[in-house]
Amino acid sequence: MSADKRNAELIDLWRHQFGEESVRIVRNHAKIARAWNDDWHFLLRGSMNLNWNPRFEQFDITEGGADFELVEGIEDELPVLPRKYKWEQVRDASKLGRVYSDEVVGKFGDLSSTTNFTVGRLDEVAS
Repeated sequence: MSADKRNAELIDLWRHQFGEESVRIVRNHAKIARAWNDDWHFLLRGSMNLNWNPRFEQFDITEGGADFELVEGIEDELPVLPRKYKWEQVRDASKLGRVYSDEVVGKFGDLSSTTNFTVGRLDEVAS
């Protein structure tokens, strides 16, 4: 199952707060988010999934720098998919075919679940 299916209400709230373009659907295992305003540029990375977890897992936060800009560039390349997307759209957005053939991807089982990239401005959280 994907985060947008298991946590549809939370993802919808994020879209409402930050806009449709703030959620990018791709096939990966990254847990990355950017949050920024005019003064700060935070990049958050961690091992936690978007669900309740009684364990404290790894995460780190950095402010500014090349890592924030790298993720921003990657996100800028990702299309905003419709809410009722198809697996083919996710595959194409993820550029899996540019790295692995369908035969190789098939060896990893069902890759139809997805992960969400989210981006949002800090000053929009308070509004």
